[in-house]
Amino acid sequence: GRGPTENFAELGAGEPISPFVHGARTRTGPEPRSECAGLARGWSSMNMKPRSVHLLLACLVVAVVGCDHATKRVAEHELRAAGPIHVISGAVDLRYAQNHGVAFNGERLIPKAARTPVVFVGGVLALALIVTTWLRGRHRPSLEHVAYAVLVGGALGNLIDRVLRGYVVDFIHVHGWPIFNVADIAIVAGAGLWILHAVRSRRTRAA
Repeated sequence: GRGPTENFAELGAGEPISPFVHGARTRTGPEPRSECAGLARGWSSMNMKPRSVHLLLACLVVAVVGCDHATKRVAEHELRAAGPIHVISGAVDLRYAQNHGVAFNGERLIPKAARTPVVFVGGVLALALIVTTWLRGRHRPSLEHVAYAVLVGGALGNLIDRVLRGYVVDFIHVHGWPIFNVADIAIVAGAGLWILHAVRSRRTRAA
């Protein structure tokens, strides 16, 4: 009879041998790495080059300010004379409004003659405090960086309004709420992201 070597040689001359032998797979090289997973890990831990990170965050701030002022300009030209536009009847509409005060009518606590300079100086100081706090933590997690960028973009958008116009343009009206704008949305979103980061960090430290 034939030996095992001859039988193996005859088998090799026919169909190719399956890479699976007794359920074990023959590995021909390293497993491919997931590029998406690598990018996610890099962004999550801010392992990008500092210059690239700063550029991305600066672009985010500029995008928020640009979107805010573009929508305010449209509202000023389209809604000021035309009147409100109903988006969802009885719930949401677009209407032009000028906000000369601060949130929740807090300007009523300030003497009328001093309202404009006090509101402006208060806005500048608040923005400076946010930016200073942001810049002092260079090695923050990505979520916190994004939160600060969105928050700064919103605050800067309304501050520019006060400098150029002397008031803030509002145009989004959800019934039951004061009229607001894109900058206000960014401020609330940035604060929400910051709170989310704080909660996640606390849970991580407690684990």
